[in-house]
Amino acid sequence: MHCKDTKKAKTSSQFQTTRWADHLIRCEECPLDIRKQIAENGNDKLKELAASLKLHLKGINPAVAVADSFPAVATASTAAAAAAAAASVPPLQPSKKRAKVQTTIESVGRFDHCSKERADKINECIMTFLAGCALPFILVESVFFIRMIKSLNEAFLPHLRKSDAFSTTWLPRLHKKVKKQVKEIWRRESNVFRTLGSDGFTGEDGNKVTIVTESVGPMVAFKKCVVQGEDSANANCTYKLWRDELLESCDNDATRVEKAWAAIVADNTAVNPSAAKLLLRDFPQVFFNGCRSHCADLLVEDIAKIAEISNNIEDVKFMAKFVIGYSKVKAAWTRLQKAQKAGTLPKLFPDTRFACCCVMLESLRGKNNCNKKLMKALIDEDRFESHTCIGADGDKMVTFQCNVGDPEFWERLEQVSVLFKILSSFVHHQETPACRASFVHPLYMALKKDVKLWGEHRVTKKLFLPETISAIEKCVSDRWMGSQNTIGLFAPQFLMAWILDPTFAPDLSELPEDWRDHCHKIIKRFHSSPEDQMQAMGQLEDCILKKRSFGKQATQTQQAIRAIAGAPPPATAMLHVAHEIKHQKAAMEHFNPTNCWRLEVGAESPKLKNVALRLMQMGTQSADVERACKAHKIVHSKIRNRLTNDKVNKLLCCCVNLRLLSRCSTDNGMVNPSALTQADDEMEDFIGQAVVLEAEEAEVTSEQT
Repeated sequence: MHCKDTKKAKTSSQFQTTRWADHLIRCEECPLDIRKQIAENGNDKLKELAASLKLHLKGINPAVAVADSFPAVATASTAAAAAAAAASVPPLQPSKKRAKVQTTIESVGRFDHCSKERADKINECIMTFLAGCALPFILVESVFFIRMIKSLNEAFLPHLRKSDAFSTTWLPRLHKKVKKQVKEIWRRESNVFRTLGSDGFTGEDGNKVTIVTESVGPMVAFKKCVVQGEDSANANCTYKLWRDELLESCDNDATRVEKAWAAIVADNTAVNPSAAKLLLRDFPQVFFNGCRSHCADLLVEDIAKIAEISNNIEDVKFMAKFVIGYSKVKAAWTRLQKAQKAGTLPKLFPDTRFACCCVMLESLRGKNNCNKKLMKALIDEDRFESHTCIGADGDKMVTFQCNVGDPEFWERLEQVSVLFKILSSFVHHQETPACRASFVHPLYMALKKDVKLWGEHRVTKKLFLPETISAIEKCVSDRWMGSQNTIGLFAPQFLMAWILDPTFAPDLSELPEDWRDHCHKIIKRFHSSPEDQMQAMGQLEDCILKKRSFGKQATQTQQAIRAIAGAPPPATAMLHVAHEIKHQKAAMEHFNPTNCWRLEVGAESPKLKNVALRLMQMGTQSADVERACKAHKIVHSKIRNRLTNDKVNKLLCCCVNLRLLSRCSTDNGMVNPSALTQADDEMEDFIGQAVVLEAEEAEVTSEQT
């Protein structure tokens, strides 16, 4: 395609952009709308030219534009000559030939431009997008992706790399960059103790996979993904893995490990405590914490297995399956729900997470028991038995009708929902990334009060046997200290953290009788001399009695938090867990106990300073590692099962750590650790699809059963 005026191809690069714009405004072959668009977005000279050609631009007066194009000292004769020249220009006549293609300014003027540096930057952004969202590399060769790039910047298309280039070149570059930035975070946080997280699962290929993370409060970074195979059940292999990771982070300097690491958090299988005992010989000041949220979920599972509670849960499952399992019943439910403008579809929960049972119980009841009214309207329809329940088992239909019409069924459901709501709040709060070790003890005490009040309620006594109520209270007590067959929530380091946290600072009457023995075990790990141990115990007693600056700090802190969280609930109200969670959230947001221990409190209690700083900063749950495990299932899916372990490591490192860096990077590219106080909600949203798939698979399996 050539231009009649210049005899040059319109795609020629010999003309600069401004010269092409001047030419296109003059060219009669150029469509009128394109000429106006070029003139309106151009400089003053182009607007003057368009005005002289009477193109009638928006918001521009042609007479004023033409007058402004002459000097202010021009004479009347020159102005008249200019006006005559402008009048002599023939008016623009519309072309008789129909344009074959409606061209745009980009295709005519070739205004898109992409240098090599710009292309590399775009390729890096594409790699960040693919790794951060766990998308396959082949996406860049999709016709839809290419169309999107073409619409954004057509000049970049020759620089767009193939999928193999992103896999072999751009992924290692991004991985190296991300690791460097994460290392910079830990360098800036050198005065803060870190927690090593570890969790294992079975991958898509059947191999045992172990995920290792490092964290400081809400800051969680992926460290390594290891395929252990059968060695995952070997305590020595787990011990070696932990030890190597601790040493690697300290440049293989064993003397620096205890100065950088506070604890290791893992699930409560038999292998991990055995590996922790081996690690204790090398690094006695590094604690091992079994996942508290896992222990709390096991407590909910213990209660859900009690006969009467289990029967109620099975009845609720049956009701939910009957509604969502039969298509015509579900369609009738949806029709009534739209008509009444109330109600929610019942939900099922996976049996692996008993804390989610509360969601199922509440979904069957609905808000303000609206589902009860909806079910009553459903079974009262004349067509319920003859049309809605066609294909359903007759006995199941009768059972469903009996449960809907039974007031005791709904009373039991309400009481069990109240109990599981308390338990679920207890579990969920301990999965918070910023949950401290000092939170475990007071939260359990609040749970124990609420469970006791639930058992003493008159409706509970009327509906449940005394043996059931006693069994529930026994489950709560047994799960605290643990036994040969159960894993306990209690640990000596959690008790001492509770004592040394000015947010709580319990009185002597609130402590267990054997608190001295538990605290002395912790102090012995830091002080080998009996004199130092006696001094540390004396300073600990001063903290309990709220003497000196610790007592002053504790009083001021508790008053400030009480003003935010409010007064404690009445002793007869089942609100102790809810109030304690509110109190602890206020403490997380507004007070950091490590600050006072670094300053005057630590100066007055030097034998406890190192212990307190570790206890205030160590992690207590492996939910962060479980989130990385969920991300692994998305990255290394059945579709991408040919990925090597090295590539999976790089993809997971980018996928998890990019979310950490996105919240702490400033405009100048430096790391801003103060921006890392927020919880990692983005990672929760990202792994949500994996949780949904898991729940749907469990639902389908239960329906088939």
